[in-house]
Amino acid sequence: IGVNISKFTKQNDGAMQILCLSDIQNGNFDNSSIGRYALKSEKKMNLEKYKVENGDILISNKGPSVKICMVSDVNSNTYISSSFFRVRAKENVLYPAFLKYYLESPFGQFLLKSRQLISSTNIINTPSFVTLPVHYLPYEEQVALVDKLVAQESAIYEKIANLKQEIDEVK
Repeated sequence: IGVNISKFTKQNDGAMQILCLSDIQNGNFDNSSIGRYALKSEKKMNLEKYKVENGDILISNKGPSVKICMVSDVNSNTYISSSFFRVRAKENVLYPAFLKYYLESPFGQFLLKSRQLISSTNIINTPSFVTLPVHYLPYEEQVALVDKLVAQESAIYEKIANLKQEIDEVK
C-alpha cells in the first residue's frame, strides 16, 4: 500500500509525483497528468518502499471496480498513493505483462472482487490481497503467451479502426 496523500501538499513544482486512482484510465496513466506534491512537514519519511518502477503492477484497493496498470516510462520520483497495491514481479520468474493479463482475466477479476469488503467504498485489505493465488507458467511460456495476446489485440484494434473508417466513408 502506498503513501497517505494527506501528508503532502499539492504543488505544481513539487518534487514528487503521486499516482492516485483518477490517474489510471483504461489500464494506463499519463505522466504529465500525475499530481505533483511536497511533504507538509519537515519530518523525514521513508518513501522508497512506495516508489514506482517500470514493470510494477498497480492494483487499486478501493472503489467499485478494480483498476490494474502496468507501469512503463515512469518518472524517477513517482510514488503510489494508499489507493494501490504494488506488485514487483521477481525477474525471470513472473513476467509483469503476464501478471497484468492474469489479473484482468475473468478469473483474476473474480479473485480480486471476491476479496473486496463490501461497504460504501469497496476495499481490498492487505491480508486478503497477499493471499491472492497467482497461477503462472514457466517464464518463457509467459512471454510467448503475452506476445501472442499483444499480437491478437493489435489485430483487433486494427480491424476496429478499419471498420470505423468504413463507417465514416459511408456517412
